[in-house]
Amino acid sequence: MSSQKPIKRDLEHNETTPLSEPVDLRRWAQLIANGELPFPTHLSASEFDRLAVEVSRLRRTRLIRYIARAIASDFERSEKLSTKDAEHVEYDD
Repeated sequence: MSSQKPIKRDLEHNETTPLSEPVDLRRWAQLIANGELPFPTHLSASEFDRLAVEVSRLRRTRLIRYIARAIASDFERSEKLSTKDAEHVEYDD
């Protein structure tokens, strides 16, 4: 079981919740990047910037992985087709 404190889902109404620990920042960023929480509006400018950078990093990483998987899938599909085509080639003797 995790020792982490649960994050309140309704951050908009909790005006006193600072990003006090790096764990909070990472957890909030992950929930926001996943679309599970709205971006909080009650943060200080430095907290807002730190959180925005982390959310951006997570989303960029997700996008890069998605694109890499799509490319790998295209290569795999192309390799299967070219192997299948090579099996059906008739050679003149």
